[in-house]
Amino acid sequence: MTGNFKPYVGLGVGLANVAEPTIIINNVETEGASRLGLGANAELGFTIAGFNVSYSFNINGKTPSAEESVLNIESADLSVSYHRFALGYIYNF
Repeated sequence: MTGNFKPYVGLGVGLANVAEPTIIINNVETEGASRLGLGANAELGFTIAGFNVSYSFNINGKTPSAEESVLNIESADLSVSYHRFALGYIYNF
């Protein structure tokens, strides 16, 4: 593509590990549960004269189930996803 404006699209798929932390209270260690699942990412963006603008949406699996969760039962089996907006500058040397 010629010119300063260059749009792009990205897709990604991989494994996502969502985990609770291990905590210690009164010298009693409680190991947090974890769950491995499929993750995905889609990104749209463009560069113009070295400046980059992008938006991506990430789906990172689910939190541990109610049977596995030890810290917060209310957060069991929730989908973990987020939106990301990014601004940047690309410098080639």
